[in-house]
Formats: sequence, structure tokens, C-alpha cells
Amino acid sequence: MQAKNSTEQAILQQRAELLAKPVQEVNNTAEQLLLCFYVHEEKYALDNSVVYKVIPSLPITPLPFVQNEFAGIVFYAGMLWPVLDSGQFFTQQTAVAVNQMILISNNTQRIALTTDGIIDQVTYAGQSDLMTVTTHQMHRSEFIAGVFGQDTAVINDKTLLNWLKTLNLKHT
Repeated sequence: MQAKNSTEQAILQQRAELLAKPVQEVNNTAEQLLLCFYVHEEKYALDNSVVYKVIPSLPITPLPFVQNEFAGIVFYAGMLWPVLDSGQFFTQQTAVAVNQMILISNNTQRIALTTDGIIDQVTYAGQSDLMTVTTHQMHRSEFIAGVFGQDTAVINDKTLLNWLKTLNLKHT
């Protein structure tokens, strides 16, 4: 393919230079962000990369014949989101008042987590910053990647989304 004029040649030259640049190395030690929040006065966190959005609590439509952990569904941004009652799921206590919802999404799954409130975003260096949790220390420990600081349980979002996939919840 041959350029017709000097403008086209210049554009093609710029593109060729961009393509010729070496690929930058990914810094695996780069800090990541955690979104920290409360569930019944306990601190939890999620890797910010899976957080689609934090929204005020929406009316939840209950669903019959589902596990207690599911509060129902909400409709947001043209999509249905299954709502996981974080209090019931992680602490075995039903939420009294849901202040906010954290919408979590990857390419194939999505879920809304209920929260009692957002605390902050903090940086961490990944798995190396987390203390491990033994299975008898907390309910649903298989969904906890570790503990950040002294008191914040970091949710393993991949395990949570994979668990959701096993339930075969269909949404459009």
C-alpha cells in the first residue's frame, strides 16, 4: 500500500515509529489499590481492578428459592445485578441497613455487594502485603485472600466470581 500524499506518508511514518517501539515491561511490584468498606463493623477490601462502580443503595427485588446470602437483584446501567448480602455471606448476620453497593464485574460475571459504608482506598503491594488466614479464623475464609494491616479482610474476587459462576445465575 502506497501513500498518496505527504500527509498520508507522515501518518504512516508515525504509526510505523509507534509500532517499532519496544514493549514496556510490566512492573509486578507496582502498588495496587484496595477499596475498603464495612460489613457489620468489620473491615473488608476488594482489589480496585474489579470494582465497576460504587453506588448508593438501590431497591432490591427479592428472588424466591435462592440461598440466604442473596438479597435479590437490582437493575443498574441497563443490567441486572445479583445482590450478595455481604453481612449474611461473611458474618452470618442479615444486613440491617445497606448504605452502598459495590458493583463487581469481570468479562463474564457481575455481582453487587452490600456494604455498611465505604472507608477509603489504600495502596498495597499485592499478595506480599497480606497476612494469611487460617480456615478456622473466620466464616467463608476460602473467599479471603488474606488480611491487610491488622484488621482488613481482603476478598479474593476471583474465587467469589468463580463461586457465582457455579450457581448458574443467568442475567442479561
